[in-house]
Formats: sequence, C-alpha cells, structure tokens
Amino acid sequence: VSAGAGFSADSGLPVYKDIADIEAYHRMGVTYADLCDPVWMRKKPEVFYGFWGKCFNDYMTTEPHEGYAIVRRWCTSLFSPSAAAVPPPH
Repeated sequence: VSAGAGFSADSGLPVYKDIADIEAYHRMGVTYADLCDPVWMRKKPEVFYGFWGKCFNDYMTTEPHEGYAIVRRWCTSLFSPSAAAVPPPH
C-alpha cells in the first residue's frame, strides 16, 4: 500500500513545494531541494537542524486524518505476518 504527498497534505502538512516556502529561506535563496542536501549539516548546522527539526515537529504534532486508520485496517485485514516477513535472528 502506498500513498502520495497529498495523503499527508489532507492532514494539513505541507507538500514538498511548500515546505520551504518560508521568508527566511526566500532571503537565503534556497529551495526545498537545496535544504535536503546534507551539506547543510556541516556548512550551517543551525539551518539543517532548524529545517529538519520543523519537519519532524510538524509530523509528530499533526493529527492524521481518517484515511490513515482506513489504510491500517486494510493492512491488518489483508496482510498477515508471515515467516518470510520476519527478519532472521541475529
């Protein structure tokens, strides 16, 4: 089962084109694709952690819409755990 960015957007999360649509990033002249480059961790860690921290916080605090519960029920009812899906012990 898979879903596109619109699935999370229906819960109020921004889609890729809007994630970096913030005045501070406009002033820096950077896009979402630019901010996804790990070079920011070394170049300007405050930008890296600010960007990814906001993304993380948004995902952790957004209430999922009913579609997520529907997909969970589908997965639970249509797919059962199997020995093939269990990783071997270490």
